[in-house]
Amino acid sequence: MTPDKDLRERLTDASSPPVLVIGDSHVTRGLMEELRRTAEVTVLTDNPVVSRVRAETTDDPEVRIVEGDPTAIEALGRADAQDASVAVVALSSDAATMMVTRLLRGTFGVEEVVALVEDPAVHEIDDVDTICVSSALASHVRDEFTRRYV
Repeated sequence: MTPDKDLRERLTDASSPPVLVIGDSHVTRGLMEELRRTAEVTVLTDNPVVSRVRAETTDDPEVRIVEGDPTAIEALGRADAQDASVAVVALSSDAATMMVTRLLRGTFGVEEVVALVEDPAVHEIDDVDTICVSSALASHVRDEFTRRYV
């Protein structure tokens, strides 16, 4: 079973599984909006815009925002990282993303961690479940182009 399929089944089969989204950009907001439909979402961010946008767009009790440094063990603890079934890490730095991924696994025991990375070379690391954002975007654009114009 592929990691993506396994993750999809776990999110679909469980009733509101706890998902931790760690991010510092507009991608965090998109993940929060999409995942809150099927999961109990906690967002850890140091970007006040993410918190403000969430407050303006939804009062969904299934979404909890924790403000703090996503790379700090203390902030990860306040976000109850140890309780997450799945964590999605989408920081603006691939190095920070990978560091937080290791903290989640090693310190907090989160088994399922998905790292969104920009550099395709980072995407090739065997022991980390990564999604290369640039590759995913290129595939999506190709599919949309084909659907609309071919």
